[in-house]
Amino acid sequence: MGKNEGFRRLGVPLSYCIAILCIGLLLAFSNHLTDVNNHGSRVHKVHLATRERGSLGNAVATNYTEPGLSRLVDDEEDYTCSPDEPCFNGACCGATGVCGYGNSYTHYPILPCLKCGMYAENPGQECPLNVCDTCQSNCESNPQPPPPSGTNGGDILQRVIGYYEGWNARSRCHETRPEDLPEILTKLYVVSALTHINFAFAFVDPDTYAIVPMDDQTPTSLFADTTNLKLINPGLRVFISVGGWTFSDNDTVTQPLLGEISRDPGKRRQFANQIIDFMVTYGFDGLDLDWEYPEAPDRGGMPDDTANMVLLFASIREAFDRAGRGYELTFTIPASYWYLRWFDMPGLMQYADWTNLPHTNLTEIEAAAQLLWRVGIPPDKVALGFGFYGRSFTLEDPDCTEPGCRFSDASRPGVCTGTDGYLAYYEVQDILDDNTDIEVHHDEKAAVKYFSWDSDQWISFDDQDTFQQKIDWANEMGMSGALIWASDLDDYRWSAHEGLFGREIRGSGEASNGATEALAVRQTVDLTVSELHEDCYRLDECVNRDIVGCDSGYTMVGWDRSDCGEHSKPICCKRETAPSTCQWRGGGQDCNGQCHVGEVTLFESKRGGGFESQSGTKKCNRGHKVFCCEDNNFSELANDCRWTGCGGDCEDDEIDVAYASNLNDRCTIMTHGMHYCCRTRIAPFEDCHWVGSGDCADNTCANDEITLRRHSQGGSFWGCN
Repeated sequence: MGKNEGFRRLGVPLSYCIAILCIGLLLAFSNHLTDVNNHGSRVHKVHLATRERGSLGNAVATNYTEPGLSRLVDDEEDYTCSPDEPCFNGACCGATGVCGYGNSYTHYPILPCLKCGMYAENPGQECPLNVCDTCQSNCESNPQPPPPSGTNGGDILQRVIGYYEGWNARSRCHETRPEDLPEILTKLYVVSALTHINFAFAFVDPDTYAIVPMDDQTPTSLFADTTNLKLINPGLRVFISVGGWTFSDNDTVTQPLLGEISRDPGKRRQFANQIIDFMVTYGFDGLDLDWEYPEAPDRGGMPDDTANMVLLFASIREAFDRAGRGYELTFTIPASYWYLRWFDMPGLMQYADWTNLPHTNLTEIEAAAQLLWRVGIPPDKVALGFGFYGRSFTLEDPDCTEPGCRFSDASRPGVCTGTDGYLAYYEVQDILDDNTDIEVHHDEKAAVKYFSWDSDQWISFDDQDTFQQKIDWANEMGMSGALIWASDLDDYRWSAHEGLFGREIRGSGEASNGATEALAVRQTVDLTVSELHEDCYRLDECVNRDIVGCDSGYTMVGWDRSDCGEHSKPICCKRETAPSTCQWRGGGQDCNGQCHVGEVTLFESKRGGGFESQSGTKKCNRGHKVFCCEDNNFSELANDCRWTGCGGDCEDDEIDVAYASNLNDRCTIMTHGMHYCCRTRIAPFEDCHWVGSGDCADNTCANDEITLRRHSQGGSFWGCN
């Protein structure tokens, strides 16, 4: 797998638009476009069905009012047609001599197209997705449908799914680890920018049907690193995305697996159990199944895939419900009729929580959504995709840069992505930053931006303006979520995320220099952590405390004997803010000092000192002792907070602050863990997370954090070893 799976994931298949390409689609070339939807291991060569070079076009120029044009074109397949040469696959022949389906293809009524409806070989056979069943003008009797009745306006940003490309954890030029994913800064506190993260991708073992890494370069530890983000934000949901474009590539051992599994009841149950085993092991919350595509002849599909996929979903849902852990099931659909017709949407939606509809061009999004409305899929079961990348071309004539101009090839590869015809969002921003004279154009109908640069290079992409157009449309339709391909394609300023959210963004690891430690933002009501550090100091010199004391206005709350012999270093705090109780914690050979609940770490030392100490001044062989002081406001802040029982949730008027797996030693994987809920308008504690892994030698809160709870299992069901 490689870095450009995103084109398929965003429903932008290699397409032809009557020999004119659409801004925001722009995915086919007339000569030899490298299929950028590969995973880095192999490439496809594809050709436009027509014999002419491609053109840059907008949605108006293509008359792209119906889906059905989009599919991968093999070298051996000819998609041209005429009154004397019907389409080889039974499609309708359009006025331009290209095969397709829908209202645009009404020009040769002597050629029946779809083998369904009035032309069905078996009487009564309905057409897929209830599309028009002929090429004739009576298509007008089957008009474009509105969304199903009862649709209300929505807010798709209430659920934002960010895909994370696992291979970018090892990128040499734009490395993005799970902990680098973005956060939203609000006035008073930090909340997660993403409500869901989909890890892309995992594969299926051909022999056992176990869920496994997609390649040998992806360590299984990356799964845990991703789900560990829930320690920062307990409300985050992390899904595993299984499949992807290259999973179903021709001549691979994985291509037939989903069809093979779906066909057999025993294998369906085996696969469902393997999914649960994987999710329990690594802490995932759901499955995003990405089958590309059932029954499609150019993707190794079999005639029974459509019906069997529904049976597979039924088996997975049954296993999820039996597990009792609230697992969710989603799947991603193509925007093109060619592939979508093999998805039994009503059948699948009986078992799925929602479906993901990825695309980039608003006119094509509308057309794809109409296919869902035709079969009664409610908009609140659909999440709309947003692309953090651009499609780029080499112009045939550098002086012709407008839609309709001809291109000769894919663009030159990006400096980091290294793929012809494709630029990540951060590469687009680099071009704009380096070329301030570039004129960016806005196609408001298609809701995309485009520009040309470097004489003959051309690209279309999204930004805040076009994101907002799509958000407004999706909210009007009543859709229920947004998905991003992919969060790790953003620049390190998180410009694309800021454009999508309309709010300030920063990376999760920014405050801890990108390390795996969680953020600790202490901008809360009357919390004194920062005051303790600002108002307290430890003297640098070793002194006789009977002779040398604290500065005027300060009082001594303790002392440190490390490297001082018989003398010590006084610890002094301002009298008006001095903590009432402080002591050194940690002892034994390894020490491993850690503060207790409601205490703040002020200083570390190998020996510690006084006034109070758990272990005197014996020197640590490893680790440190810590000087802990009570936060004078902790009791008041925690007064309206509580831990739920096993499997309990916070009430509507409570804020979910933290999560623990088993504080009362009665919770299990089956009954779920416990939540720390506070009945306040603003969370009194923020970014609560467990520290400590393995033998838990690193289980010490940072100096700007307060200890909320201690337990051997923390946020997982595996304790310290």
